[in-house]
Amino acid sequence: MKPKSSLIKKRGRYGYFFIFPFLVGLLFYFIIPLIGAFRFSLSELKVNSTGYELSFVGAENFRHAFLVDTQFRKLLVSSVGNMCVNVPITVIFSFFLASLVSMEFKGRGAVRTILFLPIIISSGAVAMLTADDYMSIMINNSDKYTAANGGLASVFVSTVSQMELSSGVVDFLVRSVERVYDITVMSAVPIVIFLAALQSVPDALYEAAFIEGATRWEVFWKIKFPMVSPHILVCLIYSIVDSFNSASNVVIADIKNVTYMKFNYGMGAAMSFSYMAIVLVILAIVYWAVSRKVFYNN
Repeated sequence: MKPKSSLIKKRGRYGYFFIFPFLVGLLFYFIIPLIGAFRFSLSELKVNSTGYELSFVGAENFRHAFLVDTQFRKLLVSSVGNMCVNVPITVIFSFFLASLVSMEFKGRGAVRTILFLPIIISSGAVAMLTADDYMSIMINNSDKYTAANGGLASVFVSTVSQMELSSGVVDFLVRSVERVYDITVMSAVPIVIFLAALQSVPDALYEAAFIEGATRWEVFWKIKFPMVSPHILVCLIYSIVDSFNSASNVVIADIKNVTYMKFNYGMGAAMSFSYMAIVLVILAIVYWAVSRKVFYNN
């Protein structure tokens, strides 16, 4: 007699049933177009009256992107540099705000709603409506405006420079202040993730620690921080992808310009795959380095 399936196997079959629509969409809307785009990256595409014609050129598009097109290399370096500044600040800022709004105080619900507003503001429809808004333009270019007119940015640079800090620290602080608007928008989702993580820590752990005489500082580093460390990794990966995939990213704008304005589809596909490979390598390095320090409460 055939033994009955275990509960785990039954749940596994139910799981495959629920992810089946996703797998179908992944196949037809991602994998097949990805294969077609890779063919384009190895070819020269010419549009004609009957459609398009592909001429195989091998790795010529990739060679041109890195060895001939100097602007693409500069934009790649700039994009990686912006990510190295934005992501750490975003994660630290999100964790700090999530720690604040996890406490009990009047109006906490309203504060949480306000912190999530950047997600709505940065949505596609609202972004299009505010594309020509002068306030948004002024905010995005405030660093240039204030520097030219001796405003707040110049005062901040002058103040920080007098603290006898190293030039690298001063440059990091200045660039951080210039990115206040971008970091605020990028922090909405990480704040929600950290807030959920903080609320999932059992109160019994805090109570036991305080009974044993632990200070709040010790509770933070010995209980709160280790318990949310898996979510720190999640927020790091999310923030890196968000930074590289942002609509304001200079590399994406350059790829769109090459593909749709210059009609060089093969070159655009090669640049896209190169960009994707670089992002995947960075994600792999970050995951490998951070996951080794993550504490999992199994």
